[in-house]
Amino acid sequence: MEVERRMECVWFLFHKTREAQDLGNLKEFEYFLHSLIVMARSITSIIQKEFKHHPKFEKWYPPVQKKLQEDALCKYFVNQRNIILKEGSTEKVATINPIGFPSQKVKSGTHFSIRKKDGKIECKMVDENGNDIKGKIVLRHKYYFKGKEDTQALILIHQYLRMLEDIVTDCKRTFRSKR
Repeated sequence: MEVERRMECVWFLFHKTREAQDLGNLKEFEYFLHSLIVMARSITSIIQKEFKHHPKFEKWYPPVQKKLQEDALCKYFVNQRNIILKEGSTEKVATINPIGFPSQKVKSGTHFSIRKKDGKIECKMVDENGNDIKGKIVLRHKYYFKGKEDTQALILIHQYLRMLEDIVTDCKRTFRSKR
């Protein structure tokens, strides 16, 4: 089934997007994110193309279509896809969450200092007296869609993809024999 291959491609792009986020590569994150949103949105088009001539399709698809049209998350990603195709980019908000692995025990009052210096991000751990703490710091980037800052972008996308995956699974069950 073509729709299964498309869904595999969508999950591949999801994992590449997550990998880019974990590595803090904003450019790759944006490239994969845009491809993922556009590709995921095409799932229903593939379903329609592949099964529109199946005798069960006319009864099966309208409730699916109605559910997708009424779902707030689906509407949101249709809008994001339209922005990507017509305006070029989604609006994202990035946050940097430092995670420290100090070589000594960290006491309460310890905090991270992050600043941009000479075009590079400088990061250090500081105790309650302002003294540097030796250790390794790992930066974790998390991205959010503007207007949806309460949930990470990849969590929203994952919820959307699970919904599409459920539709594809139902599609496979309903249209086991293609014609």
